Amino acid sequence: MIAPEASRPSSLLLRILSTIVFIPILLLANAKGGLAFVALVLTITGVSLYEFYRMTEAKGLAVPKLWGILSGLFLCLALSGRLHPWLAFPERWLGTSAVCLILGLLLLLGQGKFSAFLTSVCALLAGAVYVALPLGCFLLLREMGEEVWKSKSYALLPYALTWLCDTFAYGVGRTLGRHKLVSTISPNKTVEGAIGGVLGAVAAGFLSKLSFASYLGWVDAIALGVLVGIFGQFGDLIESAMKRDAGIKDTSRIIPGHGGVLDRFDSFLFTVPLIYFYLRFFVA
Repeated sequence: MIAPEASRPSSLLLRILSTIVFIPILLLANAKGGLAFVALVLTITGVSLYEFYRMTEAKGLAVPKLWGILSGLFLCLALSGRLHPWLAFPERWLGTSAVCLILGLLLLLGQGKFSAFLTSVCALLAGAVYVALPLGCFLLLREMGEEVWKSKSYALLPYALTWLCDTFAYGVGRTLGRHKLVSTISPNKTVEGAIGGVLGAVAAGFLSKLSFASYLGWVDAIALGVLVGIFGQFGDLIESAMKRDAGIKDTSRIIPGHGGVLDRFDSFLFTVPLIYFYLRFFVA
């Protein structure tokens, strides 16, 4: 149900304030690189995984959260090899991730609950595939390229494009939205908001090129904006569909105005890998 008019400004204000608080942390970790940036990504990934497995619990699945979270964190570490010499053992991290998954599967087997066993196995594996691997691409972005300023800039692109997409989609949808986008999944999302999100991402592409991402061509700025604007909103819709299936509104309430960390980064699960591969094949 769409929030009453009186509640909208406060909700939007909370979203803006939460973003303002996070931005200095992001910029500092990105500037430092190395262990600081890895710690930021692991924190986001770990909390997102915890929220994801809480969502599976709300669905009635007894998934061993600890082993799923550990598996996802080690999978992220396998992608961080160039960020610090202490982490340059991708095969070990990958192997440890697999061991954690196996232990989680054995725990599932030991529970003796076979009525939803296949669903529980898929849910356990989904944490690594749906959450950890896409967020781990942040680490690939930060270590891509030989020039330090470029590697810093690459890691900022997902934030700039995705957040402006989300902000425009939210603002345009709240003020001009009339036609429902997918009411069975998310009744608040509108066609007008979706179009606003794409335009916001394109604007973010232009602003990025003019400020910290001069290596982008104008075509790249437009292409990335359109791709992020479309696929970022798909990421949001997919998480909304999962929450609706689980019967919950937010994955948690840790971020005022946003809900959970996974609620805040659901779009990034699609946009970060997309930006990484676009830069890898067409720009870097």
